[in-house]
Amino acid sequence: MVPAAAPAVPIINTEVIIDIDVTKQNPLIVTTPNRGKLSIINQNLLVAKDFRMKAVAVPLVLANKHVLNFPIPKSQPTFLQSGILFSNLGQKFLYSIDDQGKVMLFGTFSDPNDELLLNITPYIIKVPIDYFPTQPS
Repeated sequence: MVPAAAPAVPIINTEVIIDIDVTKQNPLIVTTPNRGKLSIINQNLLVAKDFRMKAVAVPLVLANKHVLNFPIPKSQPTFLQSGILFSNLGQKFLYSIDDQGKVMLFGTFSDPNDELLLNITPYIIKVPIDYFPTQPS
């Protein structure tokens, strides 16, 4: 007897790495080289994967400043994510991501070598990937 062929299995756990280029960054900040990457898992789960940034010039005081455009969440208009982040030198920052994928920061960069690791909670994005159309300024 010949065994039946296995049913087709959907491809799962795919990962695509995307960059946040300068058109999606506030000119006051810069992503650390090779560290401005986001991971899209299974085509719609966004994970910040070793995403680091620092100030172009210090001191840089950010008071709920729009600094990045991340992919727009699927669950808009009810989406809002926020939390606390710490820089390599221990500076505390508050962040939020709104229903348009705009990343806002509240905190101060006071050392030119200090980096902020954007360790955010993963979220589901709209497919196809879309961004807020205006560069943060």
